[in-house]
Amino acid sequence: MPDDADTLHIVDFNINEGLQWPPVIEAMAWKHKSMRLTSIRWEEEDSAHSPWRFKGTMRQLCNHAKSFGLKLKVEEMGIHDLVNELKMNKRGGAGEWLAFNCMVGMGKGKRREIVNEFLNVAKEVLASSGNYVARDRGVITFGDGDACEKLKDCSGFGTFFNGQLMHYQAVLESMESNFAKHLVQARMAMECLFVGPNICGQAWLQKWKEINEICDFDAGTALEGLRVSSERLMEAKEIVRERDTLFEVSIGGVSGNELALEWRGNTLVRVSSWRNTQL
Repeated sequence: MPDDADTLHIVDFNINEGLQWPPVIEAMAWKHKSMRLTSIRWEEEDSAHSPWRFKGTMRQLCNHAKSFGLKLKVEEMGIHDLVNELKMNKRGGAGEWLAFNCMVGMGKGKRREIVNEFLNVAKEVLASSGNYVARDRGVITFGDGDACEKLKDCSGFGTFFNGQLMHYQAVLESMESNFAKHLVQARMAMECLFVGPNICGQAWLQKWKEINEICDFDAGTALEGLRVSSERLMEAKEIVRERDTLFEVSIGGVSGNELALEWRGNTLVRVSSWRNTQL
C-alpha cells in the first residue's frame, strides 16, 4: 500500500468468520490509515447465506477496530453491484488502495467458476483503460489451499480422490503436531472450521469435473506478478518455525510471486499476488 493512500479497501471473496482480518486492522491502525472491508455476497452459490451471521462478523471486526482507534467500514454486496459503483465513481478515488483477496480450500469452498469470476473482475478493475476510479491502484492476492492444482493431471477420479485424502491428511497432521495438548479443543474447532467442510466425496467429484471443464485464472499481460521479497520469505519461515518443525516455506511462480507452505513435502497452501503492469 503506497504512502499517499489514505484508505485500504479490501474486497474479500469469502469473509466467513473474518478471523483473517484482525492483524490487518491492527497494522492499519499503527499506520494511521482508514480501512474499508467489502464482503462479496454470492447469493446463487450460497443458499444458506445468513445476514445475521454477517452482522455478527461485522460487529466483532468493528469492535476490534474501535479498540485500536481505527476507522473501519464493513459492508456486504454482490460483485456486480461493486463493479457498478466503481464505474459510476460513487466511491474510491486517488486516496483509496484496492486489495482483492481470494482464499479457497480453507473453510467451506465455492465452485472454481465463481473463483475465476471474482479474479477476472478484479483483473478488469485494475487493468481497465480508465473505466474505474481504482485503475492502477491495487493488488490481487490469491491463496489456494486446495489440492486441485497438483492433481489436475490425474488419469481418473480414483487417483484424484486419493490425492485429496493425502492432502487433507497432511493438513490435519500438521495441525495436530503443532498444537499444545492443552489446546486440543481449539485445534478441533479449527479443524471443523477450515478442514472438515472440504472433506466431502461429492464435492470432490464436482471439483474433478470442474478441472476438466474450467480453465485456470490467467493474469495475462495486463497484470504482473508481485515478487515475494527475501524479507517476506524470512518472516514466513520465522512464523512457522521452519528450523524446529517439518514446515517449509518457499518462493515459486513464474515471476517469483508465489509463497508456498509445505508439510513433509506436501504443499498445504500457495499464496500469489499480482498488480497492474503500469505500476
